[in-house]
Amino acid sequence: MARDCYDVIFDAVSKSSFRKSRDALRSSGIYLTTVLSLGIIWTMLTLGKEPRRGRPETTGLRPAAMKWVDLELLNELLASGAMRPVIDRRFALAEIVEAHRYVDSARKAGNVIVTM
Repeated sequence: MARDCYDVIFDAVSKSSFRKSRDALRSSGIYLTTVLSLGIIWTMLTLGKEPRRGRPETTGLRPAAMKWVDLELLNELLASGAMRPVIDRRFALAEIVEAHRYVDSARKAGNVIVTM
């Protein structure tokens, strides 16, 4: 993952931990997750106590509790181009088996889209 290039990393399926993602976040970036675990809770409690490349840690971490208003805002950001998803590959529905194999290989570096 590239360094210091993302404002937000939203891990919706617990595929990448905060520790693995933090270097890719800008210093004011936020890591969001829908999966709360003991590791996430521990990191939330201890966040800010260790330096990041010589600077104070300023990256936020919070479990995402999506609400309808949040989805509306997300839609507005996407529609305006202020936020853009990282798309790794696209597959046709007829290639669904290949798409699953690719995702399961853990080589993807973004979203995998299946078009109908």
